[in-house]
Amino acid sequence: MTKYDSQMEGRIRMAVAFKQKTPLAKPSKIAKYFVVPLRLFNARRAGRLPQHTKGGHNKALSKEQDDGLREYISFLIYIGHQATKSSIRAGANSILKASGSTGTLNSLSGQTDGSNATANAQERKAATKKEDLAEHFLEFYDTMIKYGLTAADLYNMDETGFRIGFIWQI
Repeated sequence: MTKYDSQMEGRIRMAVAFKQKTPLAKPSKIAKYFVVPLRLFNARRAGRLPQHTKGGHNKALSKEQDDGLREYISFLIYIGHQATKSSIRAGANSILKASGSTGTLNSLSGQTDGSNATANAQERKAATKKEDLAEHFLEFYDTMIKYGLTAADLYNMDETGFRIGFIWQI
């Protein structure tokens, strides 16, 4: 999309007015005479407005709207629905529409960077409570003492898997 140019838009308005006064004139000749792109000239003749008049895109939500969107995401997770990017965008656009804002939210840069980043964060937050974590680690330390384990005996493993007794061969 080209940057808005007020002088060009003025020339386009004059070209459209000229075309209305002289309907037999060729649009390409008029566009050339007024030094405007033919596609923009034809678009304005068809009633299409310049981009800057259509309202903002990628609107930032206010704190209250963002909190409302987070509650919506939590609700989706609670009822067992997946909080997809499209459903979050639809919720945000619904919030913007209800507040009377023009434009839509096209990007979820602050809310979700990835398919389910916010949904997963909300789920983790809901699943972890301080009391539960404290109880888990107390039980963990009791188990370490019971079986005589030290920190050197512990390994941090994730979902990628591991092999015991396998030596890497080059």
